[in-house]
Amino acid sequence: MTLEIYPGEGLGNLKFGMGISEVLRALGQEKDRTVRDDVTELYFDNYLNVAFRDGILFQIGATRYSTGIMYKNIDIFSAEPLSVLRMIEADAGGAFEMYGFIVFLPLGLSLTGFHDDDLENKAMTVAVLDEWQSVREELKPISFLS
Repeated sequence: MTLEIYPGEGLGNLKFGMGISEVLRALGQEKDRTVRDDVTELYFDNYLNVAFRDGILFQIGATRYSTGIMYKNIDIFSAEPLSVLRMIEADAGGAFEMYGFIVFLPLGLSLTGFHDDDLENKAMTVAVLDEWQSVREELKPISFLS
């Protein structure tokens, strides 16, 4: 399965704003589920996880075990990590770091394990565009372009 990252929209046929039943129709049976306060997370094959706030999809995650996670026709988990960071930073017009996550605010995209040789923990999250805005003051600028 190939899933293209669509900043601000979703991942593949998963679109922000979908309900749980719509996501289940798209991905099939969940492997696990957790509920904390108003957030429900579902876990699926291909190491995908999706998060719903009040029943509405707002975040999609994948790990290094996920296959076919594409950004502009590049499989981000199999491509050279620094080239992935540089391409996405150029598109986003900058990058930020917080707690080991590299955040591309205009894209609603975050990566970890790509910049610090922690390849065992490579992961990606794409979220609604305003998801990182509440912690914007804590984000520190970082660049991979030089």
